[in-house]
Amino acid sequence: MVWTRLRTLEAAVVMLALGLRGAAASSIAQTGHARHPLVDAHTYWAQASSLAAGGNPFKEGFYQPPGYPLFLSWLQQLGATDLWGPRLFQMGLGVLTTLCLIAVGRRIGGEGRRWVGAAAGALYTLYPSVLLFELDMLTPSVTSFVMVLLLALVTPHASVWRFGVAGGLAGLVSAVHPSFLIVGVAIWAAGYLHATERRGPMWAASVGLVLGLMPITQANIDRFEHAQFTSNNSGINFYMGNNPDWKRTAFLRPGLRFRQMALEAEPHHRDGFERNDYWMARTLSDIAAAPHTWLGTVGTKALWSFNDTEIPRNEDYRCRTRAGPMSWLDWRLVRYGVVFPFAMLGAICLWRRRSDGRFAVLAWMALHLPVILFIVADRYRLATWPMMCLLAPVGVGAVRDVLANRGRLLWVWLVACLLPWLPLDERTEMDPAWCAHVEGNLAFMDDELERAERLYGEAVRLDPDDWSARVWLAQTLAKRGEVTQAITHLQVVLDGFPDSFPTLRTAAHLQVRQGDPGAGAELMLRAYAVPGERTSTGIKAIKMLQRSGQQERAREILRQDPKLAKRWAQKP
Repeated sequence: MVWTRLRTLEAAVVMLALGLRGAAASSIAQTGHARHPLVDAHTYWAQASSLAAGGNPFKEGFYQPPGYPLFLSWLQQLGATDLWGPRLFQMGLGVLTTLCLIAVGRRIGGEGRRWVGAAAGALYTLYPSVLLFELDMLTPSVTSFVMVLLLALVTPHASVWRFGVAGGLAGLVSAVHPSFLIVGVAIWAAGYLHATERRGPMWAASVGLVLGLMPITQANIDRFEHAQFTSNNSGINFYMGNNPDWKRTAFLRPGLRFRQMALEAEPHHRDGFERNDYWMARTLSDIAAAPHTWLGTVGTKALWSFNDTEIPRNEDYRCRTRAGPMSWLDWRLVRYGVVFPFAMLGAICLWRRRSDGRFAVLAWMALHLPVILFIVADRYRLATWPMMCLLAPVGVGAVRDVLANRGRLLWVWLVACLLPWLPLDERTEMDPAWCAHVEGNLAFMDDELERAERLYGEAVRLDPDDWSARVWLAQTLAKRGEVTQAITHLQVVLDGFPDSFPTLRTAAHLQVRQGDPGAGAELMLRAYAVPGERTSTGIKAIKMLQRSGQQERAREILRQDPKLAKRWAQKP
């Protein structure tokens, strides 16, 4: 009878997982997000489309891990060329993740607490961020599914070959998210702690990890002559989260502010691998110069990493759920900060049991560490969620014993219950300016120019330093024929970022459109002077100079740049 009730409960959790995903898909279908992936999701989808068409979006190196774009391109080649194909596939992975959590939780709970599986599946399903990331072109649905597969392989009583497979899978998925390198170390540690045959599981995990890392490592060697395990953007991410001004850099939105910082690595002198080394060396130098400051930074990020407040990076789903069809997803029955102390208690209990469930503890630590060392963001915190879902029910089952014993563990747990509710920096709050900016992007892509102008204008009013919003507002105004106002906004950007290449080019074309080719030529010449391959920009500058009657100046520039002169001579 108990077994039947348990099975009924587990089936109800699976049905809930299916129902919520259906409702979430229906909700996003009523918004512009259904048609347009944004920020990193847009980049991944564009890279995948290029790969599916036979292109190569990684000519200069794997700045971002290539695994997820490859995954999306495979789906496209199988016929999922519409955004809904990957979304449905990822929601299917979410349901499979729930099923795996139920199975692993049942094993960890043992004979007396098989309900742990149903509770783990319910926690995973009821956390809205899980659904929101599955509906976006981002990595968490894939990494969460792989993580529970690893848990299923290693927990409990895993054989030697299972450790080998787990190590290989962790190595392969590091091409999706580099934190799986640390998960590979956790698998190795679990093999060492294995109750029997210590050497066998440990060596099997090591061999599997090496084999799993070979494809991307060999690709880096063959294509770029660099022996590197994954991508080459860890340096800049490490810098953004660990420099003395980290509270500003860690919250840099994509666009011109980020580009301005990225130019500090002099990309015209360094390739992607050298820039990665530059940022890493610069960060280590900052840490060495003020180690006490860095320890305070790490401590702050550790507090943020399990706080109950959502911590956005590029995508802030609070914007999507503050109103409209997706607003019901803002109602959080399950919250990160509430679950954290119970997960911590469960981790302590599992570790004390000396059972194979300790791998769940090691995996949690492995995936939580990068959140603290790099950037605290929901996308990265969500990687820890499957382990928290497993460990929290174990912790709930141990609360009565902890309260009864009143030992040191009780006080540790009570402190853990309080810490997630400490007040945070206002930077972690939802930014209405960014919300307006995102809505403006959607309106612009849907060619709703009047609405886009209003939204970009609201973004600039709320945050005058949002250069990217100003640029898009200028583009919108120009499309609507209001060129003078557009130039005014671009000039504000150029006052703060004089070497913004795309802004200079846009402003130059608008000056020509305004009837002033001389002013356009000056701006295009400034763009031509920005370091990099600028021959085509030079051609445009020469044309503007000639149009404005500056023939001699145009000839002088051609004399000084033989490559430009050759290209000019070949023009039709």
